[in-house]
Amino acid sequence: MRSYLLAASVLAGASLLAACEKKSSEPSADAGPDAPVDAPTVTEEAPQGPVDAFFSDELPGLSGPATGIAFWEHPSQSYNSLLIVANADGIVSYNMEDGTEVGRVDGVNAQGVAVSYFGFGASAAGFLATHDAAANAVRLYGIDNSSRTFLPLDGAPELTGEVRDICAGRAPNSSSPMIFAVQETSVRYFSLAANADGVSIAEDVTLETPDNLVSCAVDIKGALTLAADNGEIYRLDNEAAFLNPLAIVDDATPADVAVIQSQSGDDGAVSEQVLLLDQRTGAVHVFNRDDGEALGAINFSGTDQMPDAEPAVLMGSASANLGALYRDGILGFGAAGDEGPVVRIAPVSTVLNSLSLPVGGPVTARGMAMIKDNELNITLPDINNEGE
Repeated sequence: MRSYLLAASVLAGASLLAACEKKSSEPSADAGPDAPVDAPTVTEEAPQGPVDAFFSDELPGLSGPATGIAFWEHPSQSYNSLLIVANADGIVSYNMEDGTEVGRVDGVNAQGVAVSYFGFGASAAGFLATHDAAANAVRLYGIDNSSRTFLPLDGAPELTGEVRDICAGRAPNSSSPMIFAVQETSVRYFSLAANADGVSIAEDVTLETPDNLVSCAVDIKGALTLAADNGEIYRLDNEAAFLNPLAIVDDATPADVAVIQSQSGDDGAVSEQVLLLDQRTGAVHVFNRDDGEALGAINFSGTDQMPDAEPAVLMGSASANLGALYRDGILGFGAAGDEGPVVRIAPVSTVLNSLSLPVGGPVTARGMAMIKDNELNITLPDINNEGE
């Protein structure tokens, strides 16, 4: 068993991780303390059927189906945040207040998009990462705090092999973000450092995984959550993570996984939920992030001014204050509308209210001033370890 410290000071040093062998068979029931345990399972026959909720708005007129949705929170203003949409034609950002186009990158077959930040407070520097499928390369773009346009950044990591999803985030008290790329039999992650020309790679680590992972998300503490094509959800915070799924959605066709967070009370306690979008039905399944308890599911639909679309096949989220309805966070969904591809959005508060869960404030102050904590101890799993 190996424990690793996921923090910038360590990432800049020696490699955190020796490659782990991919699991070749199911472990036996008496495999020991790391043997599989029953994960909370959601089935179509479960008594708690999906509840209905409504989208709040939509972005029509996309040039093609969205392949990634992300959100950028302005570091110093309570407005001027961005909805960012990727597709096979490039990347376009839109003003959150009125949907006006703000910036774009053309000519990039952008498959997936993720946003994170260097630094804290009003001077925090946001950037986005995408996978350019045509070149099989990661592309990085800074987001200017004044113009909110995209600026190409040199030094992006190089990739080989298929990329199924890309996500980004950072550990508490760390100004150095990380990019995660879900590939066919591994998750590859990179710690980034800013420099005068763009970025440099402080650490490049490959974690071998099962071969059926399809989506990833990074929470406020830098922990990685993964979804597999069989409906299993994994939280990478213990060595048996791939043996013991956090939760399972039976008969689902997972599209995206997300983690939403909110804080409430005098002590600012943070609650977290894991969301899994089933692209077969469009239902969003919600689980407690700590123990995998199934909290319910939601079917989003349109309104009189927003006719129903096909089930969503893509989801993005942010637990940041994006203003007005979205001051507690936001969800975005990619779907096929009556007149072409659309992105539809809903407040995080809609999810929480629909399932009678407490609605708290955003987990970050302006400028991604993330919670201050001791360095986060994450144990990365050896998926071949069956309790030996």
